Amino acid sequence: MKFKQVTILLICSVMMLQACTSQKEEKSLNNLDWLIGTWQGESRTGNIYFEEWNKKDSSVFVNQNYHFENNVRVNGGSSRIVLEGNDIYYINDTKGEQPLRWKAIEVHPASVTFSNDSIKPYNHITFALSPQNTWDALLTGAKDSVTYSLKRIR
Repeated sequence: MKFKQVTILLICSVMMLQACTSQKEEKSLNNLDWLIGTWQGESRTGNIYFEEWNKKDSSVFVNQNYHFENNVRVNGGSSRIVLEGNDIYYINDTKGEQPLRWKAIEVHPASVTFSNDSIKPYNHITFALSPQNTWDALLTGAKDSVTYSLKRIR
């Protein structure tokens, strides 16, 4: 009888240990699929611009900013959201300069926050989807914050 009780106790202990052990969650860009599409925003100076986000593959989203001058498309900056190992980064690819990288510190189904304390003037960037199918890009720094609201056009 003792052998049976010890065996049951051992099995229960192993099952409790498995239940209590949290498995490391595999990161993905799936929570950010809402960002895919073409968005229209307005700059601080009132100029209309567009952001076109595409899913290159399961680990890279690419963005091209552009605006129109006299019905001619003028490409602006580009950026990426990439999954590297178990980390997600927002990378601003500025022409002629070292790309700027912010690391995701919070990822939720309708928002993501990136941070890099060494980047000035804005070291935190949050992208958040609204129930109205618009999204806000909140750039936060030590001296100020700015929000760009974009609406989906495609």
